Amino acid sequence: MARYSISDLEQLSGVKAHTIRIWEQRYNLLSPSRTTTNIRTYGEADLRRLLNVA
Repeated sequence: MARYSISDLEQLSGVKAHTIRIWEQRYNLLSPSRTTTNIRTYGEADLRRLLNVA
């Protein structure tokens, strides 16, 4: 299963990272995992959901 960083999602979807974070907080649109250093990682389902909205 592929994992994506927020910058990967930004490049693939054309949605700015700041907007992705806001949508995550306001609408629970995405559900990223966190690394041990608290960095968000997104899965295939998150990417599909973002592409459907964008």
